[in-house]
Amino acid sequence: MKYLKSCRSCMSNKGEKRISPAKPIYKGKYWRIEHAYPCGLKGWLIFLPNRHVGALHELTSNEMKEFGEIFPEIPKALHKILNCEKEYAIQLAEGTGFNHVHFHIIAKPKGTPKKYQGTEIFYYLADAKSISKEEIISFCEKLSNVLYKFIKSEKLEK
Repeated sequence: MKYLKSCRSCMSNKGEKRISPAKPIYKGKYWRIEHAYPCGLKGWLIFLPNRHVGALHELTSNEMKEFGEIFPEIPKALHKILNCEKEYAIQLAEGTGFNHVHFHIIAKPKGTPKKYQGTEIFYYLADAKSISKEEIISFCEKLSNVLYKFIKSEKLEK
């Protein structure tokens, strides 16, 4: 498995300098889901490959297959637990120390002020007061249970 020592996502995947105080919400053969921390919004998820990948075109067909099986279930699970207005999905992978493909999947709460909608939602990752570690851990356990039920039911329907 390819890792870069200078990559914060790789370090988190290896258990060093974790992205989240909680256990991974999902841990598959090729992908994992973590909750961002510190963060001002409950439901700010990071969906990332287990190996270092710098661009989408570098993903293998097996990685893309697992992505396609899991990704559609994430917004459904977020909505079920948080009753959010929308779910954003953003992939840039160019921040210092984060040149590793990763998707921000963000539960946008109902009533989010207009000035924090769209890409301005990153205010809640950069500048907002963070929700507590304990709240994130509890939320991640609930979300993981719901997500795995959705994944299981999706596979049963095929």
